[in-house]
Amino acid sequence: MAMREGTTVDACDARLSNAVAGASEWLVVVDGTRPEGWLLIEWNGKPSKPDHPDIADVFVREGARGRGLGTLLVLEAERRVRERGHSRVGLSVNPEENVAARRLYERLGYHHDGGEPYLDGVYDGVEDWVIDLVKDLG
Repeated sequence: MAMREGTTVDACDARLSNAVAGASEWLVVVDGTRPEGWLLIEWNGKPSKPDHPDIADVFVREGARGRGLGTLLVLEAERRVRERGHSRVGLSVNPEENVAARRLYERLGYHHDGGEPYLDGVYDGVEDWVIDLVKDLG
């Protein structure tokens, strides 16, 4: 498995610590022994949106894309969020560099919350500007 360049060991350690403490949950799709995709549910949201869980780090391996794994992961995350009694979930996406992901999320019922784009981080030496999308699970 590869990490995005620019992801620090401290960031990975924090993600693992949160999962062990129950503040987050990893969902992983495996084909045999190979991870094909994953996402992270942050149960306490993100610092700017602590009022609902947040889906983060959605990834499907390039060779596995187009088979519905992203949809499967997001729908399972939504099911788990509902199961815990939440009626809303959010996620962020780069609207210019990740058009396919944004289309997927909008097809699944997510919409832009109206906020301005913000810097999520610098990966592979490139700034990643994202917007927040939300979905009411009602």
